[in-house]
Amino acid sequence: MTVAQRLYGMIALAILGLVGLTGLGQMQMGKIYETANYGTINTVPSLLVLGDALVNFQNIRTVSFRHVLSTDDAKMAEWDSVISGKKAGIEKALKDYEPLLSNDEDARLLAFDRDLLQDYYAGLEQALALSRKNQNEQAQALLQNGEESALKVEKAFTEHFFFNKNLCDEGSKVAVATKDSATTLSIVITLAVLILITAIGVWVVRKLASQLGGEPGLVADLANRIAAGDLSTAIPLNAGDNVSVMAAMKNMTDTLKDLLADTGVLIKAAAISIPASTPINIKAIFASWCKASTIRSPTSPSR
Repeated sequence: MTVAQRLYGMIALAILGLVGLTGLGQMQMGKIYETANYGTINTVPSLLVLGDALVNFQNIRTVSFRHVLSTDDAKMAEWDSVISGKKAGIEKALKDYEPLLSNDEDARLLAFDRDLLQDYYAGLEQALALSRKNQNEQAQALLQNGEESALKVEKAFTEHFFFNKNLCDEGSKVAVATKDSATTLSIVITLAVLILITAIGVWVVRKLASQLGGEPGLVADLANRIAAGDLSTAIPLNAGDNVSVMAAMKNMTDTLKDLLADTGVLIKAAAISIPASTPINIKAIFASWCKASTIRSPTSPSR
């Protein structure tokens, strides 16, 4: 894997980590919003509808007692109309509640409310029928006997009311738990991404250092000096380093030094006098040396 590929991999990992965190955050925020908003879009309307039904039922009870205590036909007709209107109000409220059903238990409670209402209505109609015949004492007794049924209806509505309240409370707890879970998961993912990026970064740095054999600035400076003909600079190597760029440059300078030494021997042997102030041109010397064909190959053993 090339250095560029390693760096690109590290960048890709960082991007994936950020994208993952963003996606997770959006998903968890959606869950929290949905859970927290449940009370607004479901619980509150449900409580209002059940409260309306319960108020209408309590009005029916009140008007029913007025009915059985009255002997005025006009008043009884008025009370009959009020009772019919309250019944219609209860039925409308329960009908409006149906789209707000949260689960099977909610549906069961709604059906139970309706069953208890029908039981109460059956006894109520008998009492009102006696009242219309001015049999008030019998009507009052029958209505009084139906109080147990009326209390069951009110109790059922109250339990249904608190069922919705508990759903809202549970939703709030779920929202808090979801928030805590999202926070924990975000921290874990962040730490994992940071650890991976750090590990890859350290690996890339170490790999580059082992390939160069030293700081990039030092390697570039040594290369420039060698290119300018300065072979006197010491090239430091790490222990056991024989494959890095620095090691290659050291091998090259050592070889060049050997070539210069051999060239000097040949020059002396040929009685060629070169002034000390004359700059050494490595390329020219090496070319002359090759033309002479009397110098050993740079790969041959040193004398």
